[in-house]
Amino acid sequence: MNISTRFSLFILSLIFLGISVVLILLPFKQFYFLSAENISYLIESMKGNFSYSLLGLIAFFIGLFIFYNSIRRNKGSNINYINKMTDFGEIKISNEAITGLVQHVCSKFSGLNNIRVKMDVLEGQLYISVMGEVNPDINITEISNTLQKKIKEHIESCAGINVMETKVIITNVSTPMRNIK
Repeated sequence: MNISTRFSLFILSLIFLGISVVLILLPFKQFYFLSAENISYLIESMKGNFSYSLLGLIAFFIGLFIFYNSIRRNKGSNINYINKMTDFGEIKISNEAITGLVQHVCSKFSGLNNIRVKMDVLEGQLYISVMGEVNPDINITEISNTLQKKIKEHIESCAGINVMETKVIITNVSTPMRNIK
């Protein structure tokens, strides 16, 4: 929330507090200036005085501003970060950055296709699931073990985040493309 939104909400809350105090004390006849005669006199004195129109216009735009900010979707709200504290301050690494690092490691393996990465962060520990297909001539156990080791090493060395578990899920065996002559 930026400073202009906070200021607008502060002013709006003061207005609502004032109105609520008047409504609370009104039945106890504490406001003598709110009699019917005084209200009609106030309304008559407002006619022709454009400063009240200016105040109304300002209140209208503040209301529009608050309404717009309340229905507007924040584009950055869907991005999740892994927070890491260092001696110099906070480091935020997005899940998309970690996914990119995992996909980079996977791209170095020939025989892996259609890679999808899923991540979970629990109590500062990273759990990675890699799903994909392999070519028929690939040893699945060997490539899975090597891939797990390389992903763990790469994420921990590049991002400094402890990888607790790396799952490799082979969803299918890709059929080779035939060249018809």
